[in-house]
Amino acid sequence: MKKLLTGFSMLLLLSQLLWGADDWKNVIDKAAGTLVNVVVQESVDSGKIAEIVSMGSGVIFQNEERDYYLATVNTNIYGVEHKKIYAVTLDGQKFLLESVGKSESVNLAVYKFASSDAIKVAKKSKLPASLGQDVCVVGGGLNQTGGLQLSASAGIVAKTDVMLQDAQSGSQVYEVDANITQNTLGGVVLDNFGGMVGFAIDETGIGEGGFLQQGLVLSSESFFAIAQNLIAEYQKSKEKVADNALQPLPADNGFFYGLNLRNVSQADLLNYNLSAAQGVIVQSVVPESPGAEAGFVAGDLIIGAENFRVKDIETLRKIEKRAKSKGELRIIVSKNGKREYFYLKLTEPSASSLPGFEAEPAESSVSAAAASISVAPLDASQKKSLDFGVVVSDVAANSAFAKAGLQKGDVIQEVQDVLLENQGQFEAELAKAKKGDRLLFYVVHADGSYGYVTVDL
Repeated sequence: MKKLLTGFSMLLLLSQLLWGADDWKNVIDKAAGTLVNVVVQESVDSGKIAEIVSMGSGVIFQNEERDYYLATVNTNIYGVEHKKIYAVTLDGQKFLLESVGKSESVNLAVYKFASSDAIKVAKKSKLPASLGQDVCVVGGGLNQTGGLQLSASAGIVAKTDVMLQDAQSGSQVYEVDANITQNTLGGVVLDNFGGMVGFAIDETGIGEGGFLQQGLVLSSESFFAIAQNLIAEYQKSKEKVADNALQPLPADNGFFYGLNLRNVSQADLLNYNLSAAQGVIVQSVVPESPGAEAGFVAGDLIIGAENFRVKDIETLRKIEKRAKSKGELRIIVSKNGKREYFYLKLTEPSASSLPGFEAEPAESSVSAAAASISVAPLDASQKKSLDFGVVVSDVAANSAFAKAGLQKGDVIQEVQDVLLENQGQFEAELAKAKKGDRLLFYVVHADGSYGYVTVDL
């Protein structure tokens, strides 16, 4: 493993160029800006500088309004997909990569990153590679001093009809006698004009019997076709997540230590690659809450807590009660097929500690608050869709509740993060309130809208 030291030096190393070195140098100079080094940043020990580990070459190939796409070989990042992966350019810029998708059969992995500055992208050659054509394989890696280095090797296309086991239908793979090394693996294959004729997917080596095993290159036609399919699937999945976010929240919505939760639905099965609708999804996170401090973000899928599987919000709450005495709850989250562990401090924030809520001095108890609003149990039709809560039967005009927008027919499901099963719970929570308090309600309004409502007493 090699550490990335402060600063980046650009060193162009042309190795094993058979002829026309000056011509190839000009071609490589034009394409150099499209190449990066793909690295993983790992913490060594607390208080020490993180270690940067090179995972091989990458090529930037598409720009969509400052959203760039980058390809590297899948074998280089296998097993580290759940860690933070970055692209490092020749001028020292570092970009956090977001996984788009992969095609294991042709050893291709695609990532996305954003840049406010314009970055060069690789362009497909006007003509496909042909047998005997001169090519140059170029990639980037970290050298012994920590500087970013370009490596290049020239050769010819030795074979154009290589068949890969389990490869996608129609994928075209070449063999080249250029020396594809660890540094050039995942790099770009250029023609004499600087056009991309392929993507290096397998190293040159010695095969059985001591015979030279040619390096393998995915043709640019297949590379761009497969990459575009991965991007299209990625964008489609993003649109589905966005569409689901616009749908009305199910009745099992719950507020849990600053985490706005909902149970997994059938619509989530494809997006989260699940076989059954089990688990809990984090819809949003209140800043500075225990959930935020634990590291949760919107979209996280909770699958377990302590040593138990989490089927739904109710299950999570039951596990939380068992762990209350410990003061901490270990929660298991599934991200990109990998398990991650979060440790949640079991201390509920008061409404006054939530962002936007300013605490005020406590004054005398406000028994008048209970007189300003009355509630009743859910009727049979409401129970079918809501499961729990109390319905507002009357609200005093000009009261704090009326000013907050509560109306007759609204269903209050939570007060201060307490799930309401009956009128007694609602009245008990109001009895705790004091003048100047700000109460947090979760309300399903009579018109079908829903959300949190704050009431200033």
